[in-house]
Amino acid sequence: MIDQSADAIPEGLIATRVCIDGPDTYPAFIDPTETFGSRVVPYFTLDTVRQLAHDTQAGAAKHDPRGAAAIHIVETTPDRNGEPGRVVLHIDWWQEANVGPEDAVLVVAPNEHGLYPIGRENWHWSVAWWRCACGTANEWHVSQCSGCHLTRTAQPDKPTPCDCGCNPELGAYGEYDTTSSASRQHFVDTGRFLRHTDRTS
Repeated sequence: MIDQSADAIPEGLIATRVCIDGPDTYPAFIDPTETFGSRVVPYFTLDTVRQLAHDTQAGAAKHDPRGAAAIHIVETTPDRNGEPGRVVLHIDWWQEANVGPEDAVLVVAPNEHGLYPIGRENWHWSVAWWRCACGTANEWHVSQCSGCHLTRTAQPDKPTPCDCGCNPELGAYGEYDTTSSASRQHFVDTGRFLRHTDRTS
């Protein structure tokens, strides 16, 4: 089993985070050449598959147990070397309830790296984004902001209030002055760049 540190990324893959249609994001590997329109095909470690199993089963139980898809992991008898076996199942409960069980269950096999392509055929995975203090949205695996060159890890945890007269609401890319010394000092002091339209005291 591999982790997602830089020296463990399989050749041709990118370590990132992905999401579907909510705030939850998951660590994954993607092949940038393997896409379906705007969708990406994520590959997950077993630990992340376990988290997906927990989240999808909890979501199905909360909303509509017979109208959602969920991931299940079936633990099997250990092999001759004592290694535990497992089968990962993608179960479409809507398909089972409305069409029949024949095509409702898909066995998700790991690839040669031990990674699982969960939802490859019909889940609309996309790469998660992070928003820089300068207002630029960046794909998760892009660690340095394309707008101001700050890094994702250097972002302030929480902007510090100030009374200089600047607009404290989050703006969009292009609204911020990321080059002047006054704006950069303001970022150091407060965690926010100044907008081009800000008139501070």
